[in-house]
Amino acid sequence: MLVTSKGEKLGKWIEANPIIILTIAALLTVGSIHFAQNITMETETETFVDENSRLYVEFDHLYNDRFGTESIVVLVEGDAVTKPESLKAMDRLTRQMETVENVLGTISIAEMVMDAEAQETGVRKVPDSQARVDEILEELEKTNPGMLHAILPDRGHTIISIELPTYISQESIKAVLPEAYSAVEMAEFPAGADTIVTGEIALRNDIEREMNTSMGTLLMISGLLMVVALFLVFRHVHLPLLPLPIVFLGIIWTFGMMG
Repeated sequence: MLVTSKGEKLGKWIEANPIIILTIAALLTVGSIHFAQNITMETETETFVDENSRLYVEFDHLYNDRFGTESIVVLVEGDAVTKPESLKAMDRLTRQMETVENVLGTISIAEMVMDAEAQETGVRKVPDSQARVDEILEELEKTNPGMLHAILPDRGHTIISIELPTYISQESIKAVLPEAYSAVEMAEFPAGADTIVTGEIALRNDIEREMNTSMGTLLMISGLLMVVALFLVFRHVHLPLLPLPIVFLGIIWTFGMMG
């Protein structure tokens, strides 16, 4: 009497019911594509620390709520950093950013110069005279050298710090970045003052964008290499590329389960 194993029975059933198998595979694929869209790249504290843990509660409430800030930094460099036209552009940039939601405030050399001018004349503005700007900077060098050197290490470089709270979501923080780029363009810095939007937030955004771009390239290269490998190993077999769509289906289903 011929004894048929369970595997043979399953294989015969699959061979006899291709429509059912294809339908199940199609449903799994559609569902996997849907759930895979829920996969996101996260770098927040919640990704690494349990929200119910004591460490998270202490960090969130005792540090973030009271002291925590993050910054988008605009680096200004060139020969015209301390010229009145550049300081006025910095003022336009900071005033624009202070109207953006979730921005706590800004710090720049222009604000320090305008505060000093207000104390001297009663009018808070950037002086039109380069001599007056240099005079204020010399006074700040004597009265507040630590703060001055922090944002103006030399006459060729300065930073504008845009302060954000750490307790807002990563999506809210990322939403401020386009506003910063837009404000830099609208500020119209003069020739001789080049600007770069940088800082940890901008760096994280650039890294994530580069990783997403690289991931697509890597998947394409890996697919091509798999085709080459299958042709080399199974070139004597009918339909040597048949395992390839099975592998891709497995990848799709895996991402679907992750989502």
